[in-house]
Amino acid sequence: MSASIPGKRKRRIMSRIEKIFWNGICAAAIFLVLSMAGSKLLTGWSSVCSYRVFFIMSGSMEPEIRENSFVIGKVVPRDRALEVGQVYAYREEGMLGDKIIIHRLIGVSEDGRYQFKGDSNAMADERLVEREDVGYVIV
Repeated sequence: MSASIPGKRKRRIMSRIEKIFWNGICAAAIFLVLSMAGSKLLTGWSSVCSYRVFFIMSGSMEPEIRENSFVIGKVVPRDRALEVGQVYAYREEGMLGDKIIIHRLIGVSEDGRYQFKGDSNAMADERLVEREDVGYVIV
């Protein structure tokens, strides 16, 4: 009979460890969802703890940012001024909804809109971008 007590104790300990593990997983998942929802509500962009990973699908920013690579963006508060020369992610309407463009800020128009350009593009982007469409600075 005494041989079965350590087995029961071991199962009880393992059961507690398993509960703690799954509670931790659930807590982390809830944190991520709340972080993304809060970010979306406050900034209009979804992110986790103010950061987001972007996959680069074109070569417009080469050689600094290569096609098929990943970059990290940090949320830019709406009241913060943007810096010419810095790389940002901004939204643009596409045929299938919003698309995200990652280009360098090259200037500001007289009416306060922003001019962007891909490093390897010959010309600047066609449209001037409103401040509320700029969400991330690439770090």
